Amino acid sequence: MKQHSLLLALLMLSLLLAACNDTRASTSTQEVNLLVVTSGTVRLKRAGWNAFVPVAAGVRLQPTDLLDVEGSATVLCDGPQVTTMKALGKTPCPTEHGSFVYDGARFSTGQRGTTQDIPYISFPRGTIVLDSHPQLRWHATGTVSYTVTIMDGAKVVWEQPDVTGTTIQYPEDAPALLPDTDYLLIVRDTNGKTSEDDAAKGLGFRVVSAAQRAEVEQRRNAILALTALEPSAQQLALAVYYATWRGEGERGLWGEALQLLDQVAQAQDTPAVRLWMGDVARAMSLPDEAEAAYSQAHQQAAATGDRASQADAAAGLWRVTGEQDWLDAALKIYNELGDQREATALQAEAAPKQ
Repeated sequence: MKQHSLLLALLMLSLLLAACNDTRASTSTQEVNLLVVTSGTVRLKRAGWNAFVPVAAGVRLQPTDLLDVEGSATVLCDGPQVTTMKALGKTPCPTEHGSFVYDGARFSTGQRGTTQDIPYISFPRGTIVLDSHPQLRWHATGTVSYTVTIMDGAKVVWEQPDVTGTTIQYPEDAPALLPDTDYLLIVRDTNGKTSEDDAAKGLGFRVVSAAQRAEVEQRRNAILALTALEPSAQQLALAVYYATWRGEGERGLWGEALQLLDQVAQAQDTPAVRLWMGDVARAMSLPDEAEAAYSQAHQQAAATGDRASQADAAAGLWRVTGEQDWLDAALKIYNELGDQREATALQAEAAPKQ
C-alpha cells in the first residue's frame, strides 16, 4: 500500500495538492484522497489485497479502496470536500479523480549517512523556501559556537559569527533573499569543521518565485479554510501538499513539509506520518533523519498490525541503507498482502541498471 512509501511520494491533496512528476518549472495539480483523521478502528483493503489491514491518518486513498470503520474516518476528497465515514464502504470520493499514484524521481538507494562531526545543514537544504527570511538550522557538533554564512555564488550575502545553539532566524534587517537565485547556507564550528564537508550534492536553496508563491498561497488558504478539520489535520494536509509540490526543477517545498510534519507528529504520530517524514528527509539528502523516521514507522506499524505501512517502511529503509534484508522484508509483505503492483514496482527499482 504505497500509502506513503513513495519516494517523494504519492498523495496529493485534491484541488489543493499540486504534484508533478515532470521537471518543468510550472506546476500541475492532481486530485488525491487523503485519510486525515481516525477515531476507533479503521481498516483498509485495496483491490487485489487478501485482507483488511489497520491504518491511521496520513494514508493516501484510492477510489476503489474499502474502509472498514468502527468509529469514524475523516477523508479529504477532491473539491476540497471533507467526508466522515462511520461504517464499511468505499472511499467516498470521485471515481477516477484521486487515484493518482506519484511515480516521480526515486532518490538514490543506499544513501550514506552524513558524518556526525560536521555541522551539516538541516534547513534550508536542497529545497524551495517560502520565507525570504527563513529560520536556519544545522547539526550540533558540540562546540561552543558557530559562524553562519549565506552565500550567493562566491558572494557573501550575510554572515553571523559566535552563534550558540543550532538555529538562528535570518534577521529581518538582513538583505531579503530573492527568488530565482541559488543560495547556499554554510556553517563552521569552532573546531574548524564545516558544512561544506558534507558529501551530498545539490544542497543549495531558492526562495519560491512570485508566480508560484501565488499558487502555493491560494492552495494553502484553501486547506486552512477547511474548518471541518481540526488544526493537526489541516497541518497534515498542508504538509502533504508541500511534500508533493514540484515547482522548480527537481526541488520542492520539502523543508517546509518536514517542519510541519514534525508538528503533526506531536498530535498524530502514525506510521503514515513517519513515512512522509522519511520520504521528505530522503529527498533533502538527510539519510540519517530518513532512516530514523522509517525505523519509527516500521516499529509503529508492526505494533499495530499495519502491514502495508510496515512494507512501505521496509522499502524506505532499503532505499536509505541499501540493505538487502529490508528489500526482502518489503517484498515479502507486499506479496502476502496481494499487492502485486507495489511488489513489481519495487523489484523493478531494485533490478540492476543497464
